[in-house]
Amino acid sequence: SAQVTVVTKEIPSGSMKIILSDISGKEIFREETRSQQTVLPAEDLPNGIYCCTLQLSNGMCVTKKLVISK
Repeated sequence: SAQVTVVTKEIPSGSMKIILSDISGKEIFREETRSQQTVLPAEDLPNGIYCCTLQLSNGMCVTKKLVISK
């Protein structure tokens, strides 16, 4: 099965939200975690460009582009 692993070793520990959105901004996945490694389900995602946003407990956000190509 296809999956994407988000690793956040360089981000300070604490609660964070991981949000996966498609290029139009539609939210596909959201999870609150304290883990430095989170697996996102990608088997049902069509090929395309997505945004993976980390919302940290201090209010800071980090967004990275994610390309799915199977």
